[in-house]
Amino acid sequence: MLVEFNFERKNLQASAGEIQDYLEQELRKRGYPILFEIESVTIMSRWLVLLIDFPTLKEHTLRPVEFLWDAIAGLIVLKYDVRYRHFTVHGEGPSLIFKEKTQP
Repeated sequence: MLVEFNFERKNLQASAGEIQDYLEQELRKRGYPILFEIESVTIMSRWLVLLIDFPTLKEHTLRPVEFLWDAIAGLIVLKYDVRYRHFTVHGEGPSLIFKEKTQP
């Protein structure tokens, strides 16, 4: 399951690689209980977007999984002083990373 985490950049001074390394290190150090793979970290003019794959999750269950996703967002907010906006499970809502294909 691909999940996109969206943050307002505010005064972000870090690089995408630094953010990815930090997040991987912190989640592994803290024993994050779900298998994850950070697919990309994208810094745009206004947004910081993390795309994370959770290969063992097959469906989006509301509270138990979202609680763990909040932990990811919290690590980023505390370290980089960005503002967490929301997450999007791909296929369930609009994406900042992927353009929706229009029907002819």
